[in-house]
Amino acid sequence: MSLKRIFIFAALSFFISNSFAGGVDAASKTKVTDDNAHRIFKPSDQAYWQGFYIGLQGGYSSVDYSSLNYGTNTIGSFDDTGVAPQVEVGYNYNPYIAAELAVDYLHKPKLGNINGTGQTGKFKNNVVYFVAKVFLPIKTLFRVYAKAGIGYIPRDAVKVNGVNILSSGEFIRPVYGVGATYRIAQDWEFETSWVQASKNTDHSLPASNFFGVGANYWFIW
Repeated sequence: MSLKRIFIFAALSFFISNSFAGGVDAASKTKVTDDNAHRIFKPSDQAYWQGFYIGLQGGYSSVDYSSLNYGTNTIGSFDDTGVAPQVEVGYNYNPYIAAELAVDYLHKPKLGNINGTGQTGKFKNNVVYFVAKVFLPIKTLFRVYAKAGIGYIPRDAVKVNGVNILSSGEFIRPVYGVGATYRIAQDWEFETSWVQASKNTDHSLPASNFFGVGANYWFIW
């Protein structure tokens, strides 16, 4: 089994088992009539801040491959920043704690004019991560947070004329970030965030950064 499958399976197992326990507790505290399947809560209710969510952010990614040492190889140009999306799914246990599984589809880095040959190398450097989020409510509907956890980074190799410029690999790295959310309705919130997967200099892997803004949809029954 690959590192990717192990990572995602472990994250989903933890995520689902814990969130079902929380969901049962929320349901037991709320009276629901047959004609009111979609319950309406106030921000002061615990259940308003408890449930699954999915989200999408659009933004900017940066992976600084120009900072690496390529030994005897020369790189004429670097294109390692650009537009990138993030897809996320999570579970809020209460107003202060959440767990999240996300994928950052980073802008594909491109190395140009490698060794003066005019050839380029373009490769994937995406990040899949699982984190805990800790919130600090600032106002009733506005929260800031810090998040930390672990990420999985698969990378393609770059070779030119049989010369290995960058090796392929699957990397497990610490992930951390900060952000803020604003709840505009029971089912919707805006979110802005920054997240970084740390570098690994031993394997020529720079830090991977994502800056984004988007929205989350909450599933509250």
